Amino acid sequence: MTQLRCQPAVLTLLLSLVTPPCLSGPLEPSRTVQDLRLTSSAAPALAIQIAPEFRYLGRHDFELYGAAQVERHHFVTADSAGGIERLLIFQFERYLDDNEYTYDFDRSQGSWSELGGLPFRNGGSFVHVANYLEKWRGSGTEYEVTRPFLAELGYQHADELALRSWLHVLPDRRQELVILYWEGLAGLRLTFDELVPEGASEEPPIRHALPTGSLPSETIPADEPPLAARVRLALTGFEQRARASFEILPSD
Repeated sequence: MTQLRCQPAVLTLLLSLVTPPCLSGPLEPSRTVQDLRLTSSAAPALAIQIAPEFRYLGRHDFELYGAAQVERHHFVTADSAGGIERLLIFQFERYLDDNEYTYDFDRSQGSWSELGGLPFRNGGSFVHVANYLEKWRGSGTEYEVTRPFLAELGYQHADELALRSWLHVLPDRRQELVILYWEGLAGLRLTFDELVPEGASEEPPIRHALPTGSLPSETIPADEPPLAARVRLALTGFEQRARASFEILPSD
């Protein structure tokens, strides 16, 4: 993560802690975290093992854009001052009963991975959070909810991020699981300004895509520009860390 994902192919990022009008209490089905293993009884039924270096920060429920109910689980690695180095989010989402929206992602489009026997659409972007919040202030985006949630727990994340995502849509197309992995660009020795594509028209720049679906090659062509070579190598390590941060276990 963004506007409503009932619009095709828009990358989710972002979230508002309110009691949903047409649901009472937390979302069913039951989901629990124990020993860094997230277990979901349904929608979808799976278990996810988180890498041991992460710490579980808790669950956050909210309504998104007045159309969907979200349940988010947050895991982090951070420095001694609470600066987040890596953030891993598992977002279980479903449309509310008072609408007929569907998540419409075409399997013939984009790049896909199979994790734990389930198909996930690959996504990713470089994001400038401060610019995003300024443009969409008050619209109830996921960033607007996530930042204060983390701050209340004593954690802060950088404004300039690399984001990797995996998205699985359930067969009814009214529910989905989104997995989000963030790292600060400073840790990759990159800055957002140098990554803005030439000719980009967005002001201020907020987000642009990064390559996903396969590890960037560590072999640098002799004629490759220095910045392109740095980005390629940085994303190689980023992708490796993202993929190593969790494992979806096959359902029984």
